[in-house]
Amino acid sequence: MKKLIGIDLFCGAGGFSLGLSRNNIEIVLANEIEKDFAKTFELNHPKTKMLNEDIHNIDFKKEIKKIGYKSIDILCGGPPCQGFSTVGSKNKKDKRNSLFWEFLRAVNETAPKAVIFENVAGFKSLYNGQAYETLIKELKILGYNVLSNVLNAADYGLPQHRKRTIVVGLSKGYSFEFPKIIKSKNKNLFEDKYLTIMSAISDLPKLNVGEERNQYLCKPKNDYQKKMRGSIKILTEHNCSKYGKRMQKIIGLVPPKGDISDVPVNLRPKKYFNNVYAALRVTFANNMYEICEKLDCDYTTIKNAYIKTGKATDMYLDVNPSLRGYGGMCLPKDTIAIASLMKKLNIDLKLIQSIHDDNLQFKKTVFNGMRE
Repeated sequence: MKKLIGIDLFCGAGGFSLGLSRNNIEIVLANEIEKDFAKTFELNHPKTKMLNEDIHNIDFKKEIKKIGYKSIDILCGGPPCQGFSTVGSKNKKDKRNSLFWEFLRAVNETAPKAVIFENVAGFKSLYNGQAYETLIKELKILGYNVLSNVLNAADYGLPQHRKRTIVVGLSKGYSFEFPKIIKSKNKNLFEDKYLTIMSAISDLPKLNVGEERNQYLCKPKNDYQKKMRGSIKILTEHNCSKYGKRMQKIIGLVPPKGDISDVPVNLRPKKYFNNVYAALRVTFANNMYEICEKLDCDYTTIKNAYIKTGKATDMYLDVNPSLRGYGGMCLPKDTIAIASLMKKLNIDLKLIQSIHDDNLQFKKTVFNGMRE
């Protein structure tokens, strides 16, 4: 069977490309503005031409010709759609929404036979449905028949509940059906309904502090484990952090479902102060960003003007519209821990708890109320 040719935009590390390549689709061109993401993509897909630059500067017709193709079969991507307050304006100077329109420009320039657009589960109702309706309208103007659905990775054999909106545009003469769920939804048998984390990792040996193992515990117990191993027989990157004696002592003092209040004061890490203060600054920046959004003014301009006064740096003032708030492991965990401690100590002050509450609201804004 002849391979189809595709382009991956906003490609990140290349997960979309990996899925397509496993289905006889060769990704010949990819775009990613983040340098580290682009390097990772190139390691994962060394034969694909990577355009590590701003998508606004790319002439897709020229790029396709440069690599020896007159046309492509599939274009895929998941552009950020935050800041969609000027839906329909196509104002490419508005950095908050221009990436959405750049995706559509790429579709127009390359005229693929099929378009695949992916976004958060709540995409259909973002900005009162305007973003979704605009996407459908524009794809239809470009001559595509459009289908859409919200798919959950857990329904297709992965040990993870991850819902995404998938929009597919097809040129006339082509047809498509979304894949059927491969796991039966038997409410009485959770193991049969979804692949569990335990089923996914039960072949991995347990580790003590500082240990590393390179041998699997046993032969693959299920099809998922067989697929993850492939032809590789050596276990890699299976290790446990080498905590010092003091940290081991601290961790050992925390019972199941416990928190920082279970640890003696003299052993509580000073990083809690630093992390909660960092979360406070990130939350402040996101609050100001929210105000700017409502007033339809540019947050970055105001932020930069304040930084020029010399009273602050931009370390915690930058706001990523695609993510919002703070994340990772330490800031959320430590903020919740301090808020819980204050509650146990009957300290009736709201600031620390509100940092956590606001952060959840920021995530809710991005995912439109649908926590994944």
